[in-house]
Formats: sequence, structure tokens, C-alpha cells
Amino acid sequence: MNISINTYNRGPCLYKPYDHMLRAGWTNVSIAYQQQEFEALAGDGWMDYIRAIKDELDSRGMRCVQTHLPYYDLLVDCEQSDEAIDRVMDRGVILCAMLGAKWGAFHCRTSYKYACTQKGHDVAYTANLAMLKRMQKIARDYGVGIAIENLPDYVIRTMPGDSSVSLEPPVHLFGTNYHDIIALADELDDPEHIGICWDFGHAHMNHVDQVKALREVGTRLKATHIHSNSGYNDDHLPISLGTINWDDMARVLAEIGYDGSLSLECIWPGDRVAGCSFEQPGFFGQMEQFAEPYFAHNYRLAVILMDKVRKYRGEMGN
Repeated sequence: MNISINTYNRGPCLYKPYDHMLRAGWTNVSIAYQQQEFEALAGDGWMDYIRAIKDELDSRGMRCVQTHLPYYDLLVDCEQSDEAIDRVMDRGVILCAMLGAKWGAFHCRTSYKYACTQKGHDVAYTANLAMLKRMQKIARDYGVGIAIENLPDYVIRTMPGDSSVSLEPPVHLFGTNYHDIIALADELDDPEHIGICWDFGHAHMNHVDQVKALREVGTRLKATHIHSNSGYNDDHLPISLGTINWDDMARVLAEIGYDGSLSLECIWPGDRVAGCSFEQPGFFGQMEQFAEPYFAHNYRLAVILMDKVRKYRGEMGN
């Protein structure tokens, strides 16, 4: 088991937080890909772009233990396809291997055309299954895995792209029901290359009984996104805040024998906390101001959580 923290690679300010992370104690990271990187990942020089990231980590003795795969905008209907996006998603599996990570988190897609119907559910299931099968072949070739993530229950009340069309009842994103991602993983039946990424903040926002759910997920669990909220918004708070019972979470992780990365996916201090969005010029200055205490605080929290899981595993004999 290890602890890691989420990081991005670039924005308009080109800020990279690796030195701040390292000084706080972090040696493992989970790399997420942003819309600002689409051109870099879609272009001919995409491998050089990834090698440069790997070199930056290697030069500091750091490693990438999991990634967040590129994905379609969650508001794009699952029957709409884009060759460039599909190509970047496929490359996301390869770059997972290039960075040395074992698992990449995958976001499912939703049907809006057949919103609020069983057909909509079935269409989304079929579309996600087909996409996963395509990416599964690449994962097998490169020796990495795809971890299907439980999504936050954003309630979509109007048709994406046409707010004049009401959706009644409102649409819930496919993947908010964790039984659907279990079903996808089981149908693909490839534990070495297909698993589940459990996002604790999403589940809490969705009012899921996480102890029960994680017992059902069991050994399918291959990756985690750890952050907190008060049960209403996808706030991505540090685990010292919010209303998740982390002692219960540590106990159930020990019970099911999870031994992967405990990966923190909290908001960055220069982003919403400081009132400066990632795209604004002031991001760099805000990040410099808040980075040291932010990464140090989260490192201490992650160590406490990992120690709890290990303690309970020892008591359970797992």
C-alpha cells in the first residue's frame, strides 16, 4: 500500500507543483489530464510530452502510481463520437504505461437522447462496454489496467446544448449507481486489466452506504480517489473536513484487503480555496502562497489514514 496525491501537468501558467510536493513528503503522484492538454495529447509529439513528465518525476525520485484517463465531457451524449477524443483516450492507456502507473481511472458516459428511460440506461451501458472493450485490448498490450470510477450524482435537468428542453425526471449520470460499474467490470471479466476506482467523495455526495458498497466491490477495487464533502456537493475537500467517517472507511478497506494506492484528489490551494481559478493569471502566485502548508497538511492526513488501514489489516489478519 502507498499514498499518493493528485496533480495536473499544465495550465496557462505552466505551474508544476512537484518540488512543493516533495518537500512535504510526497514521492507518489496520481496524474490527471486536463482540457488544456488536449492538443498536446492529440498531436504528433504526444509521446515526447509524456516522456518530459516522466523525466521531471524521475529527476526528483518521484513516481506516478495511477492516472486519470482522458475522457469525454460528461454532458456529451454517449452516442456522439469524436475520433480525436477517442484517439486521446486510447493514448491515455499507453501513457499510463509510459509513466509507470498500473491503473488509470475511467469516466463512464451517459445517454441524454433517451433520458430517464430504461432504454437510456441500456444504451449507455452498451456504449461504455464497447469503449472499455476497445481500451481493454490496449491495456492488455501494455500491461496496465482501467479502473471504472463511480461518478458524482449531478442532476441534469435540461438537455445539454439546449436548455429549453426540460428533462423530467432529471437525468442522473451513468456510473452514479455503483452496481452499474460492478456489472461492467464483471462482464469484461479481466481482473488484471479491468477494475474499479472508488471515489469516496462522489459516493458520499450520492448518499451511498460506503461500507456496504465497498464490501460488494471487494477485490475489484484497484484504485481510489480520496477527498471529502458534507454530502451535498463535489467539493474535493481535504479529509480533515467534511462528514465522511474515515475510520469506517479505513476499516472496510482493510476488511476487503485493498493494497493499492490511497490517492488524495483534493482541490488545489490556488484554485477554489484561494478564489482564483486554474485558468486565471493569479493562479501561480496563489499556489506559491498556499502550496507548502497544503501539501504538508494533506501528507499528514494520508499517513494517518494509511496507518489506520494497516492497523485494521493487522487486527483482522489480512
